[in-house]
Amino acid sequence: MKDQKYKLVAPDIDRLLNCFSRDFMNPSGIRPKLARAMKPLFKALEPLAPLKSNDEAKAIWLRIPRGEITDYDSFEDIKEWGNVKTYKQYEKRWREDYPDEIKWYRLVIVEEKNREEIVTFRGVALARKTIISARIDEKGEPDLMDEYAAILCNLLVDAAKESVKLLKNGVYNSLVDKYLPYEFKTGVIKRSSLWKHEPEFKKYDFEGLSQRKILALRVLLVSGKNDEQKINR
Repeated sequence: MKDQKYKLVAPDIDRLLNCFSRDFMNPSGIRPKLARAMKPLFKALEPLAPLKSNDEAKAIWLRIPRGEITDYDSFEDIKEWGNVKTYKQYEKRWREDYPDEIKWYRLVIVEEKNREEIVTFRGVALARKTIISARIDEKGEPDLMDEYAAILCNLLVDAAKESVKLLKNGVYNSLVDKYLPYEFKTGVIKRSSLWKHEPEFKKYDFEGLSQRKILALRVLLVSGKNDEQKINR
């Protein structure tokens, strides 16, 4: 894989991510290759505000093109592996793996500093996989994964710059809200909305509740006695 020419397309990003099987990686000493690779990426995300839940971390969604079918595994290879027999099957497989022209990846970077404001740790994660976990104040021995981590960081710089640009222009949030796949979204759905689209859920939610209990709950809700703003804690 190291001899391959990687591009900023989803299949190549996924190939590189497949080299990292863990979502957690114990910190190790920094290596020059990783230090050089992280520098432009952290610079690109410098304008980004830290997360509210962790002031040492920053996160942003990247939009990576799926590219052309030629960026996917070659027809000859997939045919040889026995996964397809015809080019039509190969094209169908490509569209199944990459149905959208854009694939979304969440990039997270972490930077810790000591009391003297000197950086002591840097980390990079993409799509819930830890790519780099390095103690900046310690020297480490070269690792086989360093090459892939460096390639990934270098590829992601342009995508990170593009997302930051969208954020500065005031369109990033609307793009995320409109186009981010539902599998990545979290939030609260009103039960009434859920029941409207999935009527069976209402049946399950009320299972085992008598009409008397349901009425009592409704009276309690209307009364406002259970309002968290009125409860002494």
